Amino acid sequence: LCPCCYDDPPFGAKNAAGKHWELEHPIYQKYRPAVLSCIADNCPGTLCLDVDSGPKWQIDCNICMQQLQIFGDKAHKIKVSADFCDDCGSKLLSVTFNKTKSPLPAGEEEKTACLACDELFNSLTTSGTSKGFFRRNPGKGKGKGKGKKGGRKGRSAEDEAEERGRKLAAQGKKR
Repeated sequence: LCPCCYDDPPFGAKNAAGKHWELEHPIYQKYRPAVLSCIADNCPGTLCLDVDSGPKWQIDCNICMQQLQIFGDKAHKIKVSADFCDDCGSKLLSVTFNKTKSPLPAGEEEKTACLACDELFNSLTTSGTSKGFFRRNPGKGKGKGKGKKGGRKGRSAEDEAEERGRKLAAQGKKR
């Protein structure tokens, strides 16, 4: 466990407002740098670059499920610049494009621009909502398996009781 996370946890009771992560926490300042304000309706959140999402880069909101997929698989490396856009105030992205898939003219590979204001960056961005962290089928488990290997002979009383329970449950479903 990280000592900083132990002293200042990014989740839990301290984070009761429903945020996915705290922007002031040092871990998220490094691995989820803030880019711009969330574009979802009535969301006060901030869209942050997921630095581990490459080569299919994405930007996630720290409060709602808003997500931006940026540059497809064209970008090789993305960094959030310390500079701000003069027009909208969001942080600039420094992008190094893939040599073979670069959308820049004359085979250029690097560009620093605003995601919201730059026409090229904006055209390579798609918006959507993320899946979240919830299981799709919460009632279904993986099953019991085939039992232990080894020299067990016969069935135990627990195994027989479990089999009777399964038969009763199956009869209840048929009714």
